[in-house]
Amino acid sequence: MKDEKQNLKKLWMGLSQALKRLVRLYELRVHNDKVSEAGSVVIECAVTFPVFSSIIFAGIVAVNVAHQAIILQNATDHASRYAALGYILPGDSDGIDSVRARIQTLAGFELDDGAFSVCKVAPGNTHCDGASNTRGGENEWILIQARKTIPVFAGIGNITISASTTAPNEPGFTLHVPGTGGADPLSPRPLEEQGA
Repeated sequence: MKDEKQNLKKLWMGLSQALKRLVRLYELRVHNDKVSEAGSVVIECAVTFPVFSSIIFAGIVAVNVAHQAIILQNATDHASRYAALGYILPGDSDGIDSVRARIQTLAGFELDDGAFSVCKVAPGNTHCDGASNTRGGENEWILIQARKTIPVFAGIGNITISASTTAPNEPGFTLHVPGTGGADPLSPRPLEEQGA
């Protein structure tokens, strides 16, 4: 019986030591899992942060390009009315530079060299029929086209935006400097203040 008790005691001691080892291994595994989880979070952040940053940055660039395109189209539309009324700047004989200057003033940026044209077109036509850089005559339709290249991604790439519009020249169309013949309908001042 004594031997049996001794054997049971040894068995119990062996089992308790084995249980202690299992608990210790479990604690080490849990600790290693926590370390492993912390490491995996760092790796996930390192992988996803550049992706999400690029998406956000590309979105900001896209919004900026769209904004610039809207500004250019709006300036071109307003300049077409300026051109249809026959307005020119002093010293501009054909009026082409006056329309370009009007677009640049309204848009707030310079147009690309060689990226601007005014031509006479048939009503509804969106392409120049050959004669470019002419303001046309009375009741003739004109097409104004403008382009601007915008650097993106810190100058790594470029996106070209463009705008075009058509407008009919007014009856009695003649090239003249605004303000030299009555009220200027494009002036921000009310007509009463212009002395019309």
